[in-house]
Amino acid sequence: MAVENIKNAVARTLSYVIGHDSSGKGGRMTLANLKAAMGITAADVGAAPATRTIATGTGLSGGGDLSSDRTLALANTAVTTGAYGSSAAIPTFTVDAQGRLTAAGTKPVITLEITRAQIATTTIPLNCFAVSGHTTVGDLGAGAVYVRGTSSGPMAVQDAAGTWWELFTKHGIRAGWCGVKADGTTDDTAAFRLAWDIACASGNPLLQLEAGTMRIATATQTFSVVSGMQVVGLGTGSSIVKWIEGDLPILFGRSYDIPGRVSNVIFRDFSVIGSHGDDGDYTTSSTYPFLSVRVDGVLYDNIRVEKSRVMGIVSRLSTNTVARGCVVRYCARDGINFADCDDYDISHNLVEFVDDDAIAAHNDTSNRIDRRGVIAGNRVRFSQGIKALGMVSGVVADNVAEFCMGQGIRVTTETSGAEGRNAANGLQIGPNLIKNCIDRTIVDGLNSGAPYISLSGVSAQAGGLSAIPGENVTGTASVISPYPYFQGNDGGVTTDPVPGSYAIQVAGNVCVRDIPSGGLLSDLGYGTFYTRNGPVDPTLTEASLRQPGVSIDGKVRAFSALGNVFNGIGYSFFFGETAQVKGDIKNNTTFDVYGGLVFSGSNTLHQNIISQGNTWDMDSLVSHSGRGANGAWTSAGAGITAILMQGAYGVKSRGDTFRNCSRISDEALAAAAGTSTKLFVEHALLECQPVATSFSTSNKGIGECPRAGPAFWYSIVDSDPGSAAYGNTLNNCGRQAASIPTSGTYIYGMFVQNTGFLLSGGKVTLGWARLTNGSGHVSGTDWATVTPDAS
Repeated sequence: MAVENIKNAVARTLSYVIGHDSSGKGGRMTLANLKAAMGITAADVGAAPATRTIATGTGLSGGGDLSSDRTLALANTAVTTGAYGSSAAIPTFTVDAQGRLTAAGTKPVITLEITRAQIATTTIPLNCFAVSGHTTVGDLGAGAVYVRGTSSGPMAVQDAAGTWWELFTKHGIRAGWCGVKADGTTDDTAAFRLAWDIACASGNPLLQLEAGTMRIATATQTFSVVSGMQVVGLGTGSSIVKWIEGDLPILFGRSYDIPGRVSNVIFRDFSVIGSHGDDGDYTTSSTYPFLSVRVDGVLYDNIRVEKSRVMGIVSRLSTNTVARGCVVRYCARDGINFADCDDYDISHNLVEFVDDDAIAAHNDTSNRIDRRGVIAGNRVRFSQGIKALGMVSGVVADNVAEFCMGQGIRVTTETSGAEGRNAANGLQIGPNLIKNCIDRTIVDGLNSGAPYISLSGVSAQAGGLSAIPGENVTGTASVISPYPYFQGNDGGVTTDPVPGSYAIQVAGNVCVRDIPSGGLLSDLGYGTFYTRNGPVDPTLTEASLRQPGVSIDGKVRAFSALGNVFNGIGYSFFFGETAQVKGDIKNNTTFDVYGGLVFSGSNTLHQNIISQGNTWDMDSLVSHSGRGANGAWTSAGAGITAILMQGAYGVKSRGDTFRNCSRISDEALAAAAGTSTKLFVEHALLECQPVATSFSTSNKGIGECPRAGPAFWYSIVDSDPGSAAYGNTLNNCGRQAASIPTSGTYIYGMFVQNTGFLLSGGKVTLGWARLTNGSGHVSGTDWATVTPDAS
């Protein structure tokens, strides 16, 4: 077909198609209309020339000549399908010249908190930042602040730009920043050591412990404190160090072999739990959770220690040492022990279930005794109580001591060794509440006896002097002054002069028993004793519970016992073999005790004791084996003696009241009312139902009743437990009257002064003298009128 013909056909066809539709009313051009109008077939068109091609540009594929169908495709890149970006990361893309995404990824959003693991891959355009964890958000590394530093800085790490960052330690560090897990199973020793060393090297050595249990199982070196060190937890129930002791002598503190001194150390608000008793292993060892040596100012504040294989909290050769608000329990030896510490304060702690002393504060070797100690407001239970050997300038007050084996409170000196070898002086003991001291013999036999309060001056010695300081030199008109010798204690050398113990007041203490004998201790619901070999549940005996109230030995001067209460115990005051006391025992109250003032049978020393205004109520419950059911005694010596002198001398009783004893004293009472140098009595009041002025099995209340007079006077009290009026005053024996008495029981030797002096027949009646015992009142038989010549 010629080209010209094609042109004409196209023109005609277009004219037709544009003007008509399929119904002849005009229409639109279609390929079908066009082909029909032109009469063109495929053969007429022919093949496209092969010399024409479709080229593929950059990033395309599928081109070629037009001899066949071609499909153009966009070339693939390394980008994978998916969503990019989140709240913690922004998307990153690489686009080529053709607009293709050749790479896609994310970058973390840089804030003030990232993980430590992200630092190495992140360029950090800041001067400081806080990490939210070591490897993942929420681990114990959270909160660590990093500042620009050096490669040698603490916990140094380098970012993607090559900048070195180190921990900011000016405000202290947390153990978790160094990798401590505190999960109770991981051995945190290495991480804890790292944190400790970083804290010690910083300008502010503050280490904050984590919540949880930090297990220290492989420590080979003490975590030694430096000046200004603070180790602070989040509370004793939250921050717990579980220590597997091994052979490490000290966990926290400072050992003897470190020279010099440090100052201002604080342990606060965390617990250390050892392994004594774990899985039944009660092996003991010299492994101390806390032992601080030569520290000037150390504070243990709200610290809990349990299961130590030796002692709980210990300080030595330190000053301004304070244990406050701590809890110590289940230890093989002492709970809190300070020795050779000046200006110490042990207050408001709870120490219980320990084998040895709950609280100990001893003097040891020192050329200058300067202690000034306070032990106050503590609660101690199931232990050997409170002990302060050689205490100087001290106060032991407001403590509650219960179930103590060995002693309740012991402030004594020693005769050998260095510990407690100095003279004790300037002490105030009381008020304290001490309950249920139990002889350790029935527990494990390690010690015997358990006085509620124990004092002594047994370290007194002349040394190189002619007499003990404070005593007279025989054959000369001189007394050696003790004052130059109070300050010395060179380790207990036998040539050192040491005075007795001076200026000790025991006041306001309540020494009371409130448990029965018979049966196991655990039967009472209080638990058992905890010893170094494990728990012990003793059978309580009456003898084990009848322990002395105040026990004294050695030379004690300027002593005062005032206003103490003794109930249900053994002797109120017991004086040992070497006791030689100068002092007053006044206004003390006893109830159900086995003696008032009792001296050891081997004590033959002269005392200078004034007993005044005391109430000696011995067998108050009528339970002694030497007493009958009607309140009478079987014999004078087989019962309870209120003042048992034996071989001692020099006691003066003034205005004391006596009840429920078999006899007032073993000293002859006629002599005691006279010129005896052993015991002198005046103005004593006896409350009982006497029949005879001697020992009588008919006398009720007091078995041996002396004659009345200036030394002894009576208040007649119903002393028969079978009587409905038991304990009631039947009559007081008046000392004065306007006329001869006509009722009531009076005792031989009494003199009732006449208050109505009248001159009659040249005479005046001064009073009436009692001639008999009983309730008769016949003049001339029971009473004699005393009428001296008035001229």
